[in-house]
Formats: sequence, structure tokens, C-alpha cells
Amino acid sequence: MRKKKLTEEEIKAFIADLVKKVKIETSNEYSMAYLLMEIAEDTLRTSLDPNQTVLYEDFCKKRDAFYDIADIKFLKKS
Repeated sequence: MRKKKLTEEEIKAFIADLVKKVKIETSNEYSMAYLLMEIAEDTLRTSLDPNQTVLYEDFCKKRDAFYDIADIKFLKKS
């Protein structure tokens, strides 16, 4: 049996379609994980007493500052 030789255009179309599918799948996984994280964080936040809420808010500010710096460092390397 002889294999069909693909044209360059067919190969490009196949790769483009594959990349599109991977991006969609990755985006869906990220969106679902993000949603679950948001639900967990809301559940945590509503279970805290006033003193814990103050500590949690401080933690969130420091975490956001860290992520801002990490984003800058990462984007410079990209």
C-alpha cells in the first residue's frame, strides 16, 4: 500500500488545526481551574472571623504584589 504524500499546504492546515484545538483545550482547562479556585476562595473568605479576614486581606495584597512582579519578570523574558 502506497502512502499519500501530503502537500505543504495540507501539512500547514493540519498543524494550524491542531494548534487551534490545543489552544481551545488549554483555555477550557484554565477557565475551569480558575472558576474552581474562585469558588474555593469565596468559600474560605465567608468562613473567616473578623481577625482572620484582616489577615487574609493582608495576604491577598502581598500575593497580588508578588504576582505583579512575577508577571513583569516573566514578560521581560518572553
